[in-house]
Amino acid sequence: MPHSKATARKLLSPRERVLFDHSRGEALASLDRRRLRTRLESARRLRSKYRDLHRRQQLSARRRGAAEDESNRRTRAKEEIFADVVERLEKRLKKLDA
Repeated sequence: MPHSKATARKLLSPRERVLFDHSRGEALASLDRRRLRTRLESARRLRSKYRDLHRRQQLSARRRGAAEDESNRRTRAKEEIFADVVERLEKRLKKLDA
């Protein structure tokens, strides 16, 4: 599910927001192949980071017998945001390689 810029601004750090912004619109279209690959690598690392953190938080909550808390929901949202970023960057790279 694509996330809005407003949602991303609430959840992401300033450096993460820059990456998010570079994956959209004119900024994405202006990236050359080298910069696009660099951004894609960063986005994949962040997606993995938040996916792994989300899993650890889920396991911890399950052990405590607790429901999903706010921090876990935020982590899941960040994971989804970076999954979307990776998808957009990969699509753009495919177009450049075609």
